Amino acid sequence: RAIYEALKGQPARSAFNADIGTELPPEIELRAVPDDLAARVPQTKDYQYALAHDRVLLVGTSRIVAGVFADANVPVSEGRRGP
Repeated sequence: RAIYEALKGQPARSAFNADIGTELPPEIELRAVPDDLAARVPQTKDYQYALAHDRVLLVGTSRIVAGVFADANVPVSEGRRGP
């Protein structure tokens, strides 16, 4: 929930959607997880994120979606960081 709440207000630059394990194309802008969020949720430190409609996509290495978070008490889904 902290991840979604911290990142949901950022402007989305494109309309796309993705699930765990999806490799995002190069035209999708990834942003670094803000330091204040990484301090509260240390597991997010080495990730980037993208916004997709009403969801936050947590993206690991190789632009692979590792987590999908929506407006709920728990993440929609979780995965592992890509290779």
